[in-house]
Amino acid sequence: MNRVAQSEFDLLTVAKALTGGVSAGAVEPLLRTPHTMAPQLGPTSIGLLKQILGRGAILELGRRGGWRPCSHLRSLEEVPTGRLWERHPQPVSVHFSALTMKLLQWLVASPLSVPSECKPLKGKKLTLGDQLALYLSCDLATRCELPPGPFADSPAFRHAPLCWLGFPELLGRKKPMPKDGPPAQAWEVLVTEGVVLLEALQQDLARRWVQIERGKRGVVKPQVMIAIGESQGAVLARMAELLEHHDRRDLMSFVVEAAGRVLRYRPEATWWIGGIAQVGTLSERQQAFRAAGALLEAVAIPGRWVEQAQGVRFFDDDYGASQLLLKQWEQLGPEGMAHAHQLVQRLQKLDAALGDQQTKPTEEVTQ
Repeated sequence: MNRVAQSEFDLLTVAKALTGGVSAGAVEPLLRTPHTMAPQLGPTSIGLLKQILGRGAILELGRRGGWRPCSHLRSLEEVPTGRLWERHPQPVSVHFSALTMKLLQWLVASPLSVPSECKPLKGKKLTLGDQLALYLSCDLATRCELPPGPFADSPAFRHAPLCWLGFPELLGRKKPMPKDGPPAQAWEVLVTEGVVLLEALQQDLARRWVQIERGKRGVVKPQVMIAIGESQGAVLARMAELLEHHDRRDLMSFVVEAAGRVLRYRPEATWWIGGIAQVGTLSERQQAFRAAGALLEAVAIPGRWVEQAQGVRFFDDDYGASQLLLKQWEQLGPEGMAHAHQLVQRLQKLDAALGDQQTKPTEEVTQ
């Protein structure tokens, strides 16, 4: 039987929670209270941690969408279909650096119910494993309903593009993603070496963005809505630019899927702004209403790609890639796109967005 110190046991438990081996409820008390951490782990704990992260990360990617048979690009002409491990039969290395260890120590030692920060290692670049660990930490924070402050204020999270992609409302609630954003190298790694992560997480990202849209009705401060919307817009614009450059437009399918779910029952514009309809100055409300429609505006990006794909002929080199985009677009379709455009116009007009606050409730968006 392996024996470890109590602080090491706590760290290993949090690592299991990140990778789905322990429920969020089981570690929530641990995350909310301070604990003393040893400066270093013993060899037994290090060995166990490598097993937990190595095996758990792969299983978690499978659980979050890698298990689902789907199609993604291998090249503009080749579009393999199958589960993640069938589309990528060659082993993919997801390396965790010392930053992941520092992250776990921070999660255990700091009471996340009060302000604290997790800082990146000086001179060290984020690995794909680090980005995944940070992403899963944000997910654990939302499931435990922890205060967003420690995560939104921590440079380690704000420097990780994958965190911004999945949790723009968490990181951007107080300060939107700046124009320079996370380091360009981290973005580049994510959309080149990290395509396996992005493919596996498409379903999970769609789920997250649906949650973000559902949560906007509970926002009661215009400034918060503005920050969330600006962060969403900045993240998707940066992502679209890189995916277009690397011919991986298929990795924006989560936007189409999320928008399709949100617009399925054709909600009214008031569905997004119920908490801020009568709050703040006229200027603040105008900004907030427009920010509330950030996802609705963003569907214009894959919409433009689809228009281009419709003109590709069957003997063109990128015919396979174009057909994949057209298939992904079916989740939203022209009617959904038209409704999104209509909602954006209404949200940009203050009087129309306010509308009749007594309009009949729309059906709840399903996840």
